[in-house]
Amino acid sequence: MRNPFLIIVFCTLFSLAYAWALISIIERETQKYGRGLVSFADTFLAGIFALGFVYLSDLAVMFLKPGLALYYNVFLLTLLLGFALYKESGHKLREVLRNKKLRAEMRVLGERAAGDPSNAAYFERASEILEKLGELDNAAAAARRAVNLGPTVRNMMRLKHIEEELRGGHSEGYGG
Repeated sequence: MRNPFLIIVFCTLFSLAYAWALISIIERETQKYGRGLVSFADTFLAGIFALGFVYLSDLAVMFLKPGLALYYNVFLLTLLLGFALYKESGHKLREVLRNKKLRAEMRVLGERAAGDPSNAAYFERASEILEKLGELDNAAAAARRAVNLGPTVRNMMRLKHIEEELRGGHSEGYGG
């Protein structure tokens, strides 16, 4: 026979793990991609709703249709995996489109810098773009060129910021 205590323990643990995974997927947007579009309150509310829904529905399935319990839990996990893939694919698409736009801007900057190689602003902007693209070595070279052409405080702070990132640290105080 079924042991009600074990069913309740399983449903509790499964629903807690499910809610934790859902919250992790939602918070990944802020943690990995730096896009804080969902507030803590909204994330918490989604987690509480998921916890309650999964717990109560899992209990109902376990007690009313125990033969379907495994299929129901697999269905719930498939929904969670689908949601995670949906969120991740959206981030990847936005990243690809952002990188495409930044590379197009780099091409234009390259053409303009070729026509006016003594303009430090081109190289300063190029260092910003290259940093966003993750090309820190090239960003540092462009920032050095900007400092050599126009030794402004902004250009020197930018170079210092990039060099600290290259060393693995995070600089503070640069707002550009």
